[in-house]
Amino acid sequence: MTPGFTIRRACADEAAAVLDVIEDGRRAIAELGIAQWQNGYPDLTAVERDIAAGACWVAAAGAEAECALLGTCAVCLERDVDYAAAGAAGVRWLTRDDTGRVEPPYVAVHRCAVAAGDGRRGVMSALLLAAVRLARTEGRRSVRMDTHPGNVRMRGFLERHGFAELAAFHMVGHPVPDDDVRIAYEKLL
Repeated sequence: MTPGFTIRRACADEAAAVLDVIEDGRRAIAELGIAQWQNGYPDLTAVERDIAAGACWVAAAGAEAECALLGTCAVCLERDVDYAAAGAAGVRWLTRDDTGRVEPPYVAVHRCAVAAGDGRRGVMSALLLAAVRLARTEGRRSVRMDTHPGNVRMRGFLERHGFAELAAFHMVGHPVPDDDVRIAYEKLL
């Protein structure tokens, strides 16, 4: 329990509310003048897929029937194709991705957003702490994240939370080919 809100997995009927939080994040990113998330992704399909996989986490305030979502992120336990390609392209991850293992040595955190007006409340820090706890519970050795080079807010957040900035890489199959560069980050647990 975090003061004023709880961290939990999103429910199937919350997909639209999760997307509303992502839309707030999309607007905040647009204010930075960068193209990240400006092409319609993440969309409702991505949110529904995250929820179905049990990967979508939310910060929620209020009684369950009428709760407000303050933030969201996807905490993914499966191997990330972009991170595998980044490693092959020269990103030196802090944890080796032992390809013989069924699961990767990390969790990947994606699609992080905070609702408009709820920044500076510790919402994203609490979501990240939940991701770290899940990673430890699952026996993972690190948390990996990435962001657009121009997303100075997220880059600063990651550095303040102990993530090492590793290198730039190109995302695999990104829907906007001229906006596929991301900066890789990793935090050892």
